[in-house]
Amino acid sequence: MDNITDVFVEECTKSRYLKPLRLKYKQNGSGKIWDAMKVHDSIAVLLFNKSKESFVFVKQFRPGIIDKDISPAETAKMEIHEECGFDVPLESIEHVTSYRAGVGTTGSKQYLFYAEVTEEMRTGQGGGIVEEGEMIDVIEIPRSEVMTFVMDESINKPVGIMFAVLWYFQNKAN
Repeated sequence: MDNITDVFVEECTKSRYLKPLRLKYKQNGSGKIWDAMKVHDSIAVLLFNKSKESFVFVKQFRPGIIDKDISPAETAKMEIHEECGFDVPLESIEHVTSYRAGVGTTGSKQYLFYAEVTEEMRTGQGGGIVEEGEMIDVIEIPRSEVMTFVMDESINKPVGIMFAVLWYFQNKAN
């Protein structure tokens, strides 16, 4: 992944991706206020390369969101191809579950999928769409090492990855 530098925080007054909201309500007769953000729902895919007995992950300085008028599974298929270079048939993409991400701030929904790939399914290198400014590193971690990766606190990763890998070992590992 490219070296990210010169980062600073400023007020966001207008965005295609976020909309600040103030929720006013009564709970047991007492007035309450809660600030939140309306955001896009997203997908996550746990991809297992059977040819290499490894998990395929991407490193990207931006979360993947559902911003097209297609189903979450179709979005997963498209993102697998764009980001990882594998052409996976839609019927081979298994919906695992969905859950609320960002509880307390956004409540957006994330759909988790699982797919197995082989090197024969590779049609490109992945890495995202350069014209859209995507800079994605594709990383493969052997199944024998993935729990070390999951538990390594020095590696930034979303909690969904940890959940997905644990789901794999409970439901797919032989």
